[in-house]
Amino acid sequence: MMSFFLAPLLWAIAFVSIYLYQASEHEVTKVLAASMAAVCIIWGFAATHWGLHLLCLFVLVRYRFYFPLKPISVDKL
Repeated sequence: MMSFFLAPLLWAIAFVSIYLYQASEHEVTKVLAASMAAVCIIWGFAATHWGLHLLCLFVLVRYRFYFPLKPISVDKL
């Protein structure tokens, strides 16, 4: 459940960092903003990925799909 709130926050931080990178005139601020944007974009993709998996899992649990398991006969040697 945390990833649903974490992904939009990471994307917002990444976009603000990109804006600060373009608006800044100092090198240190540009380096910090670019590195923060890169880290947040990577973690944003990772958090979004897990969020979609959790959403699919909740949908499957909600509908309770039945997967019949067939026993496999094993021949003794």
